[in-house]
Amino acid sequence: MPRPRKSIHDLKLSGRWAAMPLDEKFKRFREDALTDDQRDRLLAVMRAEIARRGVRLNPDDELLRPLIESEGDATETILAGLEDSLRNAPATSPAITETAPAPGALDVARHYAHDCLDGRIVAGKLQQQACSRFLADLRRPDLVFDPDAADHVCAYLAALGLRLLPFQVFILTNLYGFKLPTGERRYREAYIELARKNGKSTLAGALCLFHLDEVAGDREPNAECYIGSTSKRQSETVTFKAAVRLRNSSEALISRTVAYRSSMACGNSSLTPTPANATKLAGSNVSFMVADEVGDWVDGSLFAVMETGTIARRQPLTFSITTAGADRTGPAWERRQHALQVLDGAAPDDSFFPFICAPDEGDDNLTDESVWAKSNPGIDVLVPSANLRAMVAKAKSLPSTRISTLRYNFNQWPTSLTASSWIEYADLQRPGNVSIIGEEALQPTERAKNAIKRLAGKQCTLGLDLAAVNDLSVLCATFPPDDPNTGTYETLFGAFCPAVDIDKRTKHDKVPYRNWAAAGWIVPTVGETTDYRAIREAVQAFRKVYQVTELSFDPHFAPQLVAELQSLGCPVSECRQGFWLSAALRRIEALMKEGRYCIFGDPCASWMFSNATMEQGTLGDIRLDKRKSRERVDAVAAAASAMHGIMKQPVHNMDPNRFAVRFI
Repeated sequence: MPRPRKSIHDLKLSGRWAAMPLDEKFKRFREDALTDDQRDRLLAVMRAEIARRGVRLNPDDELLRPLIESEGDATETILAGLEDSLRNAPATSPAITETAPAPGALDVARHYAHDCLDGRIVAGKLQQQACSRFLADLRRPDLVFDPDAADHVCAYLAALGLRLLPFQVFILTNLYGFKLPTGERRYREAYIELARKNGKSTLAGALCLFHLDEVAGDREPNAECYIGSTSKRQSETVTFKAAVRLRNSSEALISRTVAYRSSMACGNSSLTPTPANATKLAGSNVSFMVADEVGDWVDGSLFAVMETGTIARRQPLTFSITTAGADRTGPAWERRQHALQVLDGAAPDDSFFPFICAPDEGDDNLTDESVWAKSNPGIDVLVPSANLRAMVAKAKSLPSTRISTLRYNFNQWPTSLTASSWIEYADLQRPGNVSIIGEEALQPTERAKNAIKRLAGKQCTLGLDLAAVNDLSVLCATFPPDDPNTGTYETLFGAFCPAVDIDKRTKHDKVPYRNWAAAGWIVPTVGETTDYRAIREAVQAFRKVYQVTELSFDPHFAPQLVAELQSLGCPVSECRQGFWLSAALRRIEALMKEGRYCIFGDPCASWMFSNATMEQGTLGDIRLDKRKSRERVDAVAAAASAMHGIMKQPVHNMDPNRFAVRFI
């Protein structure tokens, strides 16, 4: 176990402080003697003085030396005096020729975190959560922060010619500064998600060299470093090429490493690119791995192999980098979901470091330039704003490029609202779909209550989508209008979920099930599995208030429940899923476009409609694609079943002149 550092006071009592070099004194003073607030204020003072003089400050400067030697209340008094003197200082001052080292990695990371949280740096919610976690972890007594380790990795990368930006220093400071009480690094996996061209691959390539270098880098003996990507060619042409380029720019690395066409070595250590579906790595002893563009990986098989291969290592690290994937499946989305839980505090994981720069809900990157920095932390340094403007202009004029622009340039994960969606968000919000005429100002709960009263006694068809075990089950009641050609189809939903599962789903799906249950949109049921009794009672309650002409159901999951309902006199009809429901889905789609399918703003049902994507058959028919619709779509299946029941009923001609004699 590492020995604790002596305090500055103890060093002064022992006489060692007086003999310590000024550079080391200044570093120890910043790290040990100042509060977070004082450290930020001192950094601001130094920056202001550097800007005024045009050169850096030396610790021996008359401005800093009294502060370094101060203790207790005197420190605050001197610091406040420095701030006052700078406010009244002349615009220029005699230049000081000697310079001091730049602020340490910890200072830069802490300042970056405060700037993100205080709004001085434009940052999204997830980025701010990472900053809050960092500042809170610095105060944790069960963790050790090693500023020398953070400085070491940053200095190593800077020596390779990298100009590290504050967000990159923040990442490195987290990964390499935090230690366990045993002295080993805290983090075992990092998940870094940024828009393209923000330096992910270059940073990863530099870290490959750091972990490969047995002499001046991480100094791990017999290190095995890997770069995993979608294919062998991809792993050899992006991050590995960046590593080769950086290696060739350093005479020191050239002298102690050997670069081959598709690998690199330093003594007994190696760096090897490998495809993400590799099966030949069983038995590998992984010390460092770059998982490159995880959003394009088909599966997580390489992760599984790599994780089992790190067991024998003292402090292995997996460095996952990616931009948003093509859909919400695969290892990147799984890790992103875990990252959200870690940042929310719902799933504590001290070995996992997430850093996600992404737009917040409601941000529109195609119209608002002020939010671009949320997904592009290197904007105007690594990513010129002018280039982003050109991409946005192209996306506006060529809709086919819109999805790729949002995904690659603004790190926005495609959803059914951004991809080739079945129901567009604008259609869900049409006046006729979200409310009937005269109720636009009411809240959704009030609209639904009014509909329940107004529709009493009217005919409706029920659609039922049952959960297999403990999923959401949805009962849908669709009320056809008197005139199907011009009237509005009013639809009510009832969603059922085991009460014990609602909190789990709130955390897992990142959707407010708990709030919806409190508002009445979801009915909590007893037990841990689907409660058929509660659904049966709901159907019977509907039959008492409305004229239920038919209950359409999928026979795959509902034989027992349907048999019970049939014995109680409920008219039932089998309705198989798949392309069987194509006409019903097309009808709902057309009604949504016309503003004639009212769901009263039901947030749970609206969410499920927004999740839905369709698969098109060879004959042009469609079916609900639950594989691509990663989130719940049960309301859509129930609504389609109900519409199918309506469409197969005979159409009654109510024209009063239908029996009139006509002559041709």
